[in-house]
Amino acid sequence: MASGKSSLGKKIAKKLDRKFIDLDKEIELFEQTTINEIFDQKGEDYFRRIESEILGKTLDNNPENIVLALGGGTFFSKENIAILKENGSVIYLFLELKNILGRLKVDKENRPLVKNLEEEKLKEKISKLFKTREPFYEQAHLKVDACKSKSKLVEEVILFIENQK
Repeated sequence: MASGKSSLGKKIAKKLDRKFIDLDKEIELFEQTTINEIFDQKGEDYFRRIESEILGKTLDNNPENIVLALGGGTFFSKENIAILKENGSVIYLFLELKNILGRLKVDKENRPLVKNLEEEKLKEKISKLFKTREPFYEQAHLKVDACKSKSKLVEEVILFIENQK
């Protein structure tokens, strides 16, 4: 959450001449509503089921020609991890907790897990998510420091992807 997945993914896709896909946007198209509304009306369990379904469909359609940005919880499923690792390079954009919190203080309204939280509760929630999810994120093929400049990150990720061929 707030690591810059979408903005970085778009830049990488452009450099590699691939299609950029944001999984959350695909879910919104499929459900014809926003992620926030899905969480509010149907709950997180429903959202995670749909997320896995849309992920599978997306990767069934030529995964080598896309750059896919995932929501922070997508990689929290062993099944999702397996399908992602089978179909391409998985990059973990690491961001320290304090940086995540700083970014979320400015932009949390479109993030259903934290949108209504005051500062102290936000810190508690993000800290808990971070500790719970980090072991899953560490299974990625590559971990990069998301505090680096976008151009350095793009360069590092593209070099890694090209060396995987």
